[in-house]
This record gives sequence, structure tokens and C-alpha cells, in this order.
Amino acid sequence: MAHKLEDALHFMHLNHTSPEETVEALFLALEKAAHTVPQMEIDHILPLTRTRQATKNTPRILLICDKPAIADDLNAQLNKHAISTEIIESSANLLPLIEKIHIDAIVIELSPSADPSVELSRLQGITRLLEHPPSLIVISERDDLYSRLNAVRAGVGAFFSKPVHVQELADFIRSRQLILSEPAFRILIVDDYAQVAHHTALILQRAKMETCVETDPMKVLELLTIFHPELILLDLNMPGCNGLELASVIRQHCIYTGTTIVFFSEETAIDRHIDALKAGGDEFFIKSMGPKRLVAAVEAKAKRSRTIKRLMLRDGLTGLLNRASFDERLQWEITKSRRLATNFSYVMLDLGHFKSINDQFGHRAGDEVLSF
Repeated sequence: MAHKLEDALHFMHLNHTSPEETVEALFLALEKAAHTVPQMEIDHILPLTRTRQATKNTPRILLICDKPAIADDLNAQLNKHAISTEIIESSANLLPLIEKIHIDAIVIELSPSADPSVELSRLQGITRLLEHPPSLIVISERDDLYSRLNAVRAGVGAFFSKPVHVQELADFIRSRQLILSEPAFRILIVDDYAQVAHHTALILQRAKMETCVETDPMKVLELLTIFHPELILLDLNMPGCNGLELASVIRQHCIYTGTTIVFFSEETAIDRHIDALKAGGDEFFIKSMGPKRLVAAVEAKAKRSRTIKRLMLRDGLTGLLNRASFDERLQWEITKSRRLATNFSYVMLDLGHFKSINDQFGHRAGDEVLSF
């Protein structure tokens, strides 16, 4: 019924007509159909929104440690990295505390004399009760496969063996915090069948992704420079320029090397899948796959694409643009300034006498200074 209503509205738009009686009848029929949908089908409808926790500038962690001296020392070091710490001796009173205050991560210092699986299982049982569980981080004197395996099974995100390098611990805490503040994944959908393309876009939008639909493959290159997608869902069979040809053209541009291309088609022949991968595709999705599976698969591929681009374009230590990316961005800004007849400035900062920091405190200390 929704499909019929969409066709009627589309006809009205193209022909500037207003068959109000027909549309009203279709609306009533759609409402009636909605009330008779079996419960089994309703259970498979994706939620319209997916909440994300607001990110603060100062992360707050909960440190579980029964040794006051170790807890105070770690607290003091994390405070230097602008990370707020709440300290408790055990997980016994954990739930009331994390329900009362926002916690970005839970850091637990495992005692070498205790069975790590018991404490981690208790901790996992508590966090499962939360709608937005914080990241779990383990600090342990044991660094064996058994200890790490127990941590993985308990859903632990990071495992640090003693002695702990606090800079690495702080970096991990902030990386978990940044994930929640990252912009939505940008997905470009290229399909000459508009209804299928917009249906796919709606599924991804419900999962909080930003989408752009293009039904004409000849306009895709121009659109890439405007939308900057992290993943391209590309139909295989299109008139004028098929998916294999378009993927090959996109891969001719070095700037799109890190952009993930996923072919999205009803084609099931394995030879066509192989041809698609040879043409520069990263994956092949079948259009009949369910919405939940599509969202999960697209999210995984888009996340990988974002990570690759970040590694390609930015310095791993500071997160700033690397030399090649900076030169390209600078040239882009200069060209834009000339085109729009606007002023443009940039600033170069020289870190004087920085060698003395490396010589006196070591290169690792110098890296920490640069990362701040």
C-alpha cells in the first residue's frame, strides 16, 4: 500500500495534478494495512533512532583497586592527563555509583592472588544492566594467554600489563570517548533503480548514517568531490556505465584509494563477484540481505574505511594532517580563496629548542609533549 501511495504522489508531482480522492483512499488503505501487520513482522522493524552518549572534554573513569597507594598514584598521573578519576576498593557497590554519575570507562586493577575470571564475570554482569555500558579496562601483573582470554570473554576493551604506561592508558580512554563524538558515516548509494536506492538510504538513515543517492552513474565523480563518502554502495548492472566500469574509474583517482567500494546487487554468480573485486571493489553484498545485516555490514566497512583514511592522511602521534595531506589541503584553500576573492591566512609555529627535551627526558617524553 505504501508503494502504491508513493507512485500516486510521484505521478502528482510530475504531472502537477492533484487526485485528492485517490490519495485519501490510499492513505486510509495504508492505515488499515498498518493495523493488520502481524506482530512477527513488527519485531523486525529497525528503531528510528540510536542514542549516543554526549561526550565531555574531560573523561571520567572509575578505578577499582584495593591498594590505596597504587590507586592514589594512578589517580595523580591520570589527573595530569586531564582525566577525572573516582576510586572504589571493589565492585560490590559499583552499580549505584555508575547509575548516579556518568562514567566513560571502568579501570580494574586485578590482584595476582585472585581468580581474574570471577571478578571479571561479576563486572560484566553489572555492566550488562546498563543501557550505555562504559568501556572496561584491565590492569594486571599477569600477562598470559589465560588472563587475556578471560578479559576478552568479559568484554574488556583493553588489557594493560604492569608497569602501566599512563600515556597509552590515557590515549585509549580518550579514543573510546572520541568514538561517541565522531560524525555519522557518509554512505553514497549509486543505483539506477531509484526506489531501491531510496529504500536502502532509509534503512541506513535509521541507523544514524548520512546518505546520498545518485541514480546516474555519470554524475558520481562530481558527487564524490562534494559528499566525500567513506563507503560507496554500487549497483552492478546500470545503463550507460555499469558498476565494474565505474569502480575502475574511481580507483584511477589516488585520492579515493581509501574509500571502500561495496557492490550491491542481486547477482549471485560467483564469477561476477570475482570480477567485481578485481575491478576495485572491497566487498559484494546481495540486495536480499536483511536490514539488520545490511546495517551491521555497512557500519563495519565504513569504520574500516574511516580508519584507513585517518592513517593515510594524518600523523599517528599528533593527529594532525601529514605533510602530503597538508600540502594538498593548503593548495585547496588557496584555490578556494582565489575563486571566492576572499582573504586567506595560515600560521607556522616553530617549536624552539625541542631537541633539548628529547636529549634530557628521552624521545618518549618528547612524543608526549608533541601529542599535547
